[in-house]
Amino acid sequence: MLRLHPSHEPHRTDAGTYTHTASGTDGNYDLTFVDGALTIDKATATVTANSDTTIYSGGSQNVTGFTATGLVGGENASVLADVTTTGGSGTDAGTYTHTASGTDGNYDLTFVDGALTIDKATATVTANSDMSLLAVTVAVALSMVKAPSTKVRS
Repeated sequence: MLRLHPSHEPHRTDAGTYTHTASGTDGNYDLTFVDGALTIDKATATVTANSDTTIYSGGSQNVTGFTATGLVGGENASVLADVTTTGGSGTDAGTYTHTASGTDGNYDLTFVDGALTIDKATATVTANSDMSLLAVTVAVALSMVKAPSTKVRS
């Protein structure tokens, strides 16, 4: 009678290769055991750095964080503990790149950049309607201009 004793490995969920062994005896056979293996491949996920659009405020502004798609088994972005973001901050109007990077033991990750866009603020400039100030400003400006030389060469 063949009596087998398979190894009782714990339930595996992380990507990797796990050995499965068997052992046992039989009165009629010299048994040779060959280990088996369970291979769990990494899943594919995409990490996208967050984006935001705001209006110039005169102070530093930023965007943080990321989202992930393709995660399996009900997991969310919190399982990607080794993923970080950088950039995505600025003061002046313009676009600032926000990037995500990192690794994970269970996912092959693809990264998509985000951006912080700071739009120009609206300002209204009203010219002064006081003519006397305008006349003084023009007079001062003209007095600062040097007249060209009129020397005649012989």
